[in-house]
Amino acid sequence: MICRRTLHWVVALCLTAAPLAAQQPDTTKHAVKFTGDIGLVNASGNSSVTTFNAGERVDWTAGVWGLTHSFSVVYGKNNGETNASLWQGLLRGDRALGPRFSLYALVAFDRNTFAGFDRRFEEGVGVGMKVFQAPRDSINAEAGLSYTQQHSITGIEDDFAAARLAGSYTHVFTKTAFFRQGLEALPDLQQGRNLRINSESALVAPLSTNIALKVSYVIRFDNLPEPGFKKTDRLLTSGVQVTF
Repeated sequence: MICRRTLHWVVALCLTAAPLAAQQPDTTKHAVKFTGDIGLVNASGNSSVTTFNAGERVDWTAGVWGLTHSFSVVYGKNNGETNASLWQGLLRGDRALGPRFSLYALVAFDRNTFAGFDRRFEEGVGVGMKVFQAPRDSINAEAGLSYTQQHSITGIEDDFAAARLAGSYTHVFTKTAFFRQGLEALPDLQQGRNLRINSESALVAPLSTNIALKVSYVIRFDNLPEPGFKKTDRLLTSGVQVTF
């Protein structure tokens, strides 16, 4: 309840500030970046396998403000039967407080029936920090609160408040080639056993100015999964990334 009230206050403040900001002359530089990923494996004949992964991300920045929207899907079929179906979406706003600190608010959605739930919503607020910044290496960290509403495939509702701790490490090989490691922990504030950890390792190698190859390895850990389901899911995807 506290997390939801906090998020409501943040949204209200943002809506209040927007008309006031519009009254001032706009001298801020705006930038928009689009990133799309797609990968496909299809086999027929003696075996019939189809695996598809796709995603998109749009980053908009204007001075100290930033807005990010992303959506991704991993879908697979084996001999005509669906064996993977993961859908994820995110809307996030950031406000820089200086060269190192920032505030964020986010709303996330995911669906994974093969992990036991058909929808899960998460709202969160927190603070971010640039821990280390060098020409080729950078480390960022975030800490905040979140509120989760989860609906299982058996119809069970589970709403709870959680803390959110996240971090990322990025190493740049060239201007367009890089490795990134992200880690996120979401411990339930009421039930200590209910802990989720998400990890993503990604390597991007350019083919041209706007096209690159991307390989990513995702681990999704749930210490208290739905009854009858495993604690850990692992996803290895590869494909083409387009950026402009």
